[in-house]
Amino acid sequence: MKEKYKTDRVFLVGHSCGSTLGTQYIIKYPHDVCGYIGYGQEVAFEPQHRIWYEHLKAAVLKSGNQKDIKKINAVNETFPNLPRDEFVKTTTMLTGLESKYGFQVVDYVQLYRKSPIMTPRGMIQLIQMNSGCKISRKLLGDVFHGLDIRNITEYQVPVHYILGRHDEWTPSPLAAAYFETFKAPKKSLHWIEDAGHMIDTDKPAAFFGIVKEIIAQQ
Repeated sequence: MKEKYKTDRVFLVGHSCGSTLGTQYIIKYPHDVCGYIGYGQEVAFEPQHRIWYEHLKAAVLKSGNQKDIKKINAVNETFPNLPRDEFVKTTTMLTGLESKYGFQVVDYVQLYRKSPIMTPRGMIQLIQMNSGCKISRKLLGDVFHGLDIRNITEYQVPVHYILGRHDEWTPSPLAAAYFETFKAPKKSLHWIEDAGHMIDTDKPAAFFGIVKEIIAQQ
């Protein structure tokens, strides 16, 4: 990467699933980057999915839709502890309810309009990937099942979190609480109000302003 872009200053940015991979990368290869920025930061699989489930269940019960209430009631709040395949099947069903009741994580229209490189074909592939296709479901189980980075108490590179105040997919309070527990050469926590999981599309000016500030102060 450094050779390709002819620079020694590489910041790694990880979002959602990418934050899981990004965290593991800076632990294994700390000398490859000069800093890490995480948003929609994944922290701990079990409590994260339990909080998400509780928020979703409250919305479904409030709707009064008996068919969906039956679906949500068939799922116990301890579902994150199911075997991987059962967890993936349950999560796929819950994600369908999530979109129906206003918990849509990805605004595809915004992504398409604001991306300078997204093509129609690329957008279709992205939607298919996030809509429960076999590859996506397998990755969901492989990457998230059993995830818990709270045992990582020290990083060798600067770590910066940007959190959306209303992120219910990767609940920001979990990331904020974890942030207080680890050591790093430099670290900072930034909140963006009126933003959910997709901070960069919800509040692009605020998000990229913080990114520029972090890089400038590094």
